[in-house]
Amino acid sequence: MKTLEQVEQEWWELWWQLDYSWARLSDNKHAIRLVQQRSGSYHFTGGGFVPDNRPSLLSGSVSRVETMLQDYWRRDPDTGALRDDEVMKAAGELKECDGTLFHIAHLPPRTKSGQPTWKANLKDQKWEQLESLIARRIGAAAESTVIELEGSRYAKDNRAQLQGTVLRRAVTHPQGREKPLHLNCQRTAFIGSNDESGGSVSGVTDYSRCTFGHEASFYDSLFLGRASFQGATFSGNAVFGQAVFSKGGSFKFAKFSGEIMFRRASFFKIGNFSQAAFSRVADFADSSFFDGVVFDGCLFSALATFERATFSGKMEAVLWGLTLYQDEKSIKISRPRRTYADEQGRAPDGFYNRGCTSFFQCVFKGSAWFISAGFHGGCHFDEATFADDVGFWDARFLGRMDFSSAVFEKTASFENITWPEVARYWHGAFNRARFHGPARFQTASGNEGFRAMAAFDGVVFKDEVVLDWPRESAADQAFEGQRSATRDAARTDAEEWAKAELDRRERANAGNQTVALVTEREKRERERNSRDCRLRELERGCRALRQAMEKAADKPRERMFHRYEMFARTSLCSMLWSEKIVSLFYRWLSNYGDSIARPLGWLLVVLLPMFGVMYTVWGVATVSWEVLLSALPHGLAVSAARLFLIGPWNSEKNPLYPTLMAKSPILFPTVATLESILGGILIFLLALAIRRRFHVRD
Repeated sequence: MKTLEQVEQEWWELWWQLDYSWARLSDNKHAIRLVQQRSGSYHFTGGGFVPDNRPSLLSGSVSRVETMLQDYWRRDPDTGALRDDEVMKAAGELKECDGTLFHIAHLPPRTKSGQPTWKANLKDQKWEQLESLIARRIGAAAESTVIELEGSRYAKDNRAQLQGTVLRRAVTHPQGREKPLHLNCQRTAFIGSNDESGGSVSGVTDYSRCTFGHEASFYDSLFLGRASFQGATFSGNAVFGQAVFSKGGSFKFAKFSGEIMFRRASFFKIGNFSQAAFSRVADFADSSFFDGVVFDGCLFSALATFERATFSGKMEAVLWGLTLYQDEKSIKISRPRRTYADEQGRAPDGFYNRGCTSFFQCVFKGSAWFISAGFHGGCHFDEATFADDVGFWDARFLGRMDFSSAVFEKTASFENITWPEVARYWHGAFNRARFHGPARFQTASGNEGFRAMAAFDGVVFKDEVVLDWPRESAADQAFEGQRSATRDAARTDAEEWAKAELDRRERANAGNQTVALVTEREKRERERNSRDCRLRELERGCRALRQAMEKAADKPRERMFHRYEMFARTSLCSMLWSEKIVSLFYRWLSNYGDSIARPLGWLLVVLLPMFGVMYTVWGVATVSWEVLLSALPHGLAVSAARLFLIGPWNSEKNPLYPTLMAKSPILFPTVATLESILGGILIFLLALAIRRRFHVRD
């Protein structure tokens, strides 16, 4: 990880390579470019915010339009007259530095050899002249206008072209902060620093409560002092990509009406976005927060992405009361996502739309708090790493919930969270996630933590797991609800697959008039396969929880999750009938080894009717009732002898044996054998249940 000194040094080295000297301002690399209109909007330079599908930027000379930065600085902002070098030198706007001519706006604080210029003294009177000049140009800036060139419509960039300038602090509109600022501050250095001069003169780059016009750009800018955009309003897109905030930055109560980009931005002190409102895409991908960042009370109305971002410090990534709402329009993320269409018979879920929040591959080196966060769209922490404690207290997950392959090094608290209503949104939510520290999933109701067992498919718990402890009847009801929800999820999977498959067939047969429709049989087969996938996730989730309870020596819940695991497996559509019948018998006879009463009750059923009645009614049906009553205990004794395998053929010593063999030479041995087999099985199940219930060890 680079230090602040290294980042600042590299920033100035690149600034010198780009060469903002007066002569070089006429080069194409410093052109004020035009952008061709597309779909009613224009996209300007100054940030690299435009992806590959945006219109390409034009370069070169265009008549009647300023195309170079030198042209921009030659034109008088008040009269519009173009001035030559001598006039500008006389006005004090051009100064030499080590034999090289610079406009005072681009004059560096130090020469290449390290000698200070007047800009190194932040209290020099020349700063007032420069800031007055900048203010006049800001006052003359306006929204970009449409021009006609060779039959095409273009947008002329009317922003204040402050690229490459070196300023002491923020310069606002001369008529007040309520006037909109149209700025292009690409690679601008704001060198005011509390450490050097102190006081309110130059300590803060203060754009608080300012209004910014469309396409406000601070791309690759350097803020040596603290930057304040508190309460600022951005009417259109705003770009802070690759910006360096040496003393941190505050965007409290800021309102972003357009897309906002902080991609690869670096905050070396705490960043504060409390109560900020993001109306469109908020891009924090690859950004770095070295001393923490606060997002408490933020409103994300569209996609918010923190992919591969790095969070460091004592209290970072604090999203207190965060609320995210899903937009109707969807966008595509240009990176691979896990889908189930091929390997598990499901169509892609389409969760990665506007409104989704992505923390893909983020690294949280300090504590991360998401207190009362509300994720109304999808929430993706897949492959994220939490090196310190993480808390999702009272968080609300209403869309897709994805923590697959996430790593929790210390305590992870999901206490009192609200799981998504739709089962397919939380199935496999923690697939391949690893909890190295304690994991807490308790809720105030005591039942919510048992609602999403399938979320733990493939999870690895290496420390304790704290779950709710509901009544067994409530837990059984919650499991049954999850098992039933797999039907609805599978039905939705099949419907989405059918739509996607029909679209695929239509594209593949674009030249043909007839397209093979998706049949009901295909849909049923897809639904069947999808339900098995969902049930396997539920089974594996219960297994992971059972293993965690076994490690914690929590025997009651270990038995309970084992029972749920077996029940989910029995519900599989693809399970062989022989296995399903055996599993069902296992459930009926002993509740999957968890019940003592069931095998004991079945023993009584086998003991009394099968042989007691057989011996006393069938075997001696011709004798009187007195004989029947006297034969009853003998019949029960024979039944008990066969049931409990007491001695070799003890029934032969019974006085009823000759009569029974004479009257039932086939039926009696057959029923006796069946009773012995069933009795042995039931006694084994009874012993197993007693061992599990009372923790009897070998």
